[in-house]
This record gives sequence, structure tokens and C-alpha cells, in this order.
Amino acid sequence: MRRSEIDAIPLEGDVSFRERAIEPERGALLVVDLQKGEYNPEKRAKEPEHRYLFDRIRDMVIPNGQRLIAACRSAGMEIVYTVVECLTRDGRDRSLDYKVSGIFAARGSREAEVIDELRPGDDDIVIPKTASSVFNSTNIEYVLRNLGVEYVAVMGILTDQCVESAVRDGCDRGFLMTLVDDASATHSIERHREALRGFGGYCRIRTTHELVRELAAVSGDGDEPPPPREMVTDVDRAQARFEAGDAVRFAAGGGSRKTGAIEKLNPKRARVRCEDGVWDVPYRLLDHLDESRGGGNEQRLIEVARQARALMDEHGLHEWTFRFSAARGRLGECRERERLIRLSRRHAVNGGPREVRDTILHEIAHALAGAKARHGPAWKAIAKRLGATPKARAEEGEGARADREAAKARFRAGMEVSFRTRGGQLRTGTIVRMNPKRARVDCGGGAAYLVPYPALEPAPSASEGGSGAPG
Repeated sequence: MRRSEIDAIPLEGDVSFRERAIEPERGALLVVDLQKGEYNPEKRAKEPEHRYLFDRIRDMVIPNGQRLIAACRSAGMEIVYTVVECLTRDGRDRSLDYKVSGIFAARGSREAEVIDELRPGDDDIVIPKTASSVFNSTNIEYVLRNLGVEYVAVMGILTDQCVESAVRDGCDRGFLMTLVDDASATHSIERHREALRGFGGYCRIRTTHELVRELAAVSGDGDEPPPPREMVTDVDRAQARFEAGDAVRFAAGGGSRKTGAIEKLNPKRARVRCEDGVWDVPYRLLDHLDESRGGGNEQRLIEVARQARALMDEHGLHEWTFRFSAARGRLGECRERERLIRLSRRHAVNGGPREVRDTILHEIAHALAGAKARHGPAWKAIAKRLGATPKARAEEGEGARADREAAKARFRAGMEVSFRTRGGQLRTGTIVRMNPKRARVDCGGGAAYLVPYPALEPAPSASEGGSGAPG
């Protein structure tokens, strides 16, 4: 920051000045109170009421902190730690508030050490403090000025106490502050968000992913992570424009034009019944006969994709990818090996906002819990902490329910049907039982399948001769 730039700020203010990207050679990362006295196995066992805080430190703050420290170090920023540590063995030098609150870590004690996962480098700076605000109770301002620091990014615990004090006081002393949202924690997500709302005017707020990308861009580091792959694909956009039953037109071979009605939406093509037969037509070749239809669904997909990306970043899944799927029965899916979360395109368009958010959080909980957790206690605990419905399946939306009921109405017990297995094999068999969401289909030879109704098709023999299924 040049003096002339500061002098040019108008009297009425210019909040965009606070949004300036960090200049790494004038920047520091401040890691607040992530020390063994505050986070250790014994403390977790003794204080189950603070489980949310400990889980967030483990699942988000530590992995994001490791990534952030590496990126800041690579960009040439100073890494500064502050820990609660007295200058005396008996703590007589502590602030009155720390004495009243019983906050104490003796000089040179294990409790005053930074946790091993975020251990300082040989040349990093560690500043002990004996009050909430590192700026009020230490010489950190003097140190930062000597280092030529003007920009300070802050992470650590607790968001609404020592982290907040650092942000507010650093801002008042003339530093441009950045709070790293997903590398900070307090005792509940509500307290964390309320704190950000309260002191957001003193800083800019960024996720780890956003700050790492910013540093890579401004420092010219060749290790900038690749831009996120497109979350809404051309197929998503095309399929979102159509629904089963829509009247459409398309160009066939020889330049002829066809019109018909969509019978089924497949992943890349729509099955369209015309007067002269059934055609499988790529979505890009289809147009609505009613030009007023199909305009809003694409925007809805974009909004849901942005929501999913933000929630994934909030919970530390920066390296994971989000995609839509063509699934009808399954609302969402977590593929741990591929680091991929998928959401049914149909659910994204037809589900209510609450249902869609719940499904995304449901799958994020799977990603955090790991594949072995399945829907067991560990997964349920994480789902509950994230605010997701801790059920094995997310609630079915009204749109999905209506589609399922419409599909179910096409079939009856004893009817011959065909379907494809997950491996892509075409099977035929007889419906032996109609369950609420799936039909039990006997394929002979002792093979029986539970098949979602939208995945079933009447077998050719069933659709000829008054089976009750539509032609």
C-alpha cells in the first residue's frame, strides 16, 4: 500500500479498498491458539459438550490450515503463531480475565506448544500471549511493522473470541485483515456465523480455497490449482430444458422435420415418440413446440451447483468435484475414490430448496465420514453436526414423488417388464410384488431384483395387446 493510495480514499469511504488481494511480500498468516492445551485426546474425552468444536478442528481447521500454511509459505509470506503461554510458571502475569476464567498454560509447558499437525517451521515466529487479544497483550504490532507486513490473514480458535479480537484490533491498527472462514472454529456453527456477521466489517472473509488461489495468482507461482471443472455440463443444460411429455420438434435425416412427444429422458438423448415411430434424439437437436417452456431450469441448476460448491468448500472438500447425474431413484451420491459428489438433476430442478440442501449435506457427511462409515453412528453424528437429516436416505421431494407415482401407475403385478442393471445389462422379467418405491421383478433362474419404477419399461409383449401400459 502506498501512502498516496491511502490518501486517495474519499471522505465518504471506499469499502472496496478492504477487498484488495494480499501482496505476499507484505503479508503474514496469523495462526491463533491452535495449541496442545486446547486440542488433545484427553480434552476431547473430558469435554463431550465441546464435541462440535473438536470435530471442526479435526475435520476442517487442521487440513485447511495445513494447506493454507503451505501456500502462504510458498508465496513468501511470514507465518506467525500466537499461543496462550504465561511468562511465569505460576501464571501470575496473566490478565485478570484469564485468571478469572482459569485460562492457563505455564511457560515452556506442553500445553503451550502448537499442535503437531500445524507445527511451526524452524524460522517461523511464535508469540506467547496472556489475554484474548494478541494485539493488546503482546508486541506483535511492533514485530509485524519490523517485518514490513501490511496484510494479515487470520485462522484459528475461537472465532468469536481470540480470532475476533485479532481481526478487530489488527484492523484498528491499520492492517488489512482477512479472516479464513473454514480454517477457524468456535463451539457451534451458529456462533461462528454470528461472529462473522458481527466483525465482517473489519475484514474480508475468504475460504481456504479462495485464498490459496489468490496467492498463487498474485505471486505468479506456477503451482496455482487448476480452475474448477465446469459443474453444469452441456448435457445438464440441455436436459434441464425438457420434461417427459413435452411436445418437441427436431431435424431428422435428409433435412426432414419431425414432431412428437418425449417419452423418456435418458442421460444424453431423449426418447421421442413420433407418428412414424420412436426416435432417440440428442438434446442439442431438440426444440420445444411451445417456445415459452424450458427456460428456467438451467438457471436453477446453476444456482444449485453454486450452492453445492459453497457448502463443499465450507466443509473442507476443496479438492472434490461436484456433478449432476441422470439418476431418478437416487437423489445424491458420494464417490470417495473419485472425490466426487453427485446430485440428481431431476431432484435439483424439482426438489424444494430445503430438500436439495439437505441432500447435498447428506453426501458431504459421507465424504467426511469415509466409505466404511456407511450410515452408521459416525456418519449420523457428522450429518447431524452439518445440519443434514441423519437418515439413510434424504427426504423425497414433491416433484420426485409425483414422478415416481406416475411411473408406478404404468405397471401392475404379473406384468412383463425390462430394465437395465447397474452394470448396464438388459434384463426382462415379471413383476411379482408392487412395493411403495420399487417393484420386485422375477427374472427366472432364482434371480430377482428390486427396481425403482422410473427405471422400468414394459416389455414389448406387455405393451402390445392391452396390458394397461400406455403405448
